Amino acid sequence: MSWMQEMHARPRESGKSECPQMQVAEDTMESWWAPELLQVEVLRNAIDCGEFVACYQPQFDLDGGHLRGVEALARWARPGFGMIPPAAFLGALREHDLLSELTIVMIWHAAAAVRRWEKGGLALPISINAEWRCLETGRLHVALRSACQHFGISMRSLHVEVSEQTEVNDLMTARDAIRALRAEGVSIALDDFGTGTTSLQLLRHIECDSIKLDQSLVKNIGRDPRAASLLGSVIGMVRAMGLKAIAEGVENFDDLECLIRLGCHQAQGFLLGAPMPEARLAHQFFKRQVSARWKPEM
Repeated sequence: MSWMQEMHARPRESGKSECPQMQVAEDTMESWWAPELLQVEVLRNAIDCGEFVACYQPQFDLDGGHLRGVEALARWARPGFGMIPPAAFLGALREHDLLSELTIVMIWHAAAAVRRWEKGGLALPISINAEWRCLETGRLHVALRSACQHFGISMRSLHVEVSEQTEVNDLMTARDAIRALRAEGVSIALDDFGTGTTSLQLLRHIECDSIKLDQSLVKNIGRDPRAASLLGSVIGMVRAMGLKAIAEGVENFDDLECLIRLGCHQAQGFLLGAPMPEARLAHQFFKRQVSARWKPEM
């Protein structure tokens, strides 16, 4: 029985976060949200006090369903407010020029997690989101090197995802910064591909290892032949360039099966696994070690 057949053989609840605290926060955010939380002093203090934590979303290959890595996603563990989702604070962090500070925090969380997993006999890379500005200034490279040296892990253990939704201030500086990171073994992904206006220009000038196909390109491809044809062309282009195609936001079996037919390399999404705390990730997947495969829960 193939891994796709195994998935269909078991029922699975669709949808939302597998972290109960996080789910409560997402479902009730409008009822308790306080605008004063988004003031620059509050946000900066939250960063300094370690209130921003990492949840991890698993990424699977589509040729066998094996776990190949995780993406570190920020959550705000604010005392008295539960686990606050990123939609509530990322805009304010960007407005107050604090996104780079959050990125550095996430790098250290990820490096520490990699070290813990390696001690347990599991080598699994973690992807970290970063904005172009953090990369262009060199802060990203310095933080990656410092965290990896501190925990005694290889820089190959941390991957970087740079969103095309954030502005590239200096294309040549960004290109050189990425070359420097890749020279030390850091894998680079162009994130949210298909949402910006510079996708093809970035592909032409930026040397990366993978392309993360935005959820807007993936949604309903299993039921929309036109959308599937468009995404198939994009995946074909990515493969022709020798890059890896990773689909984001996979939420149903029809879309997953279509991605496999189109030749997409990897995927992530709520169907495969919601962002979850490290303890939940370890319980759900690590007990199977590197042979971990995705299976719906009973």
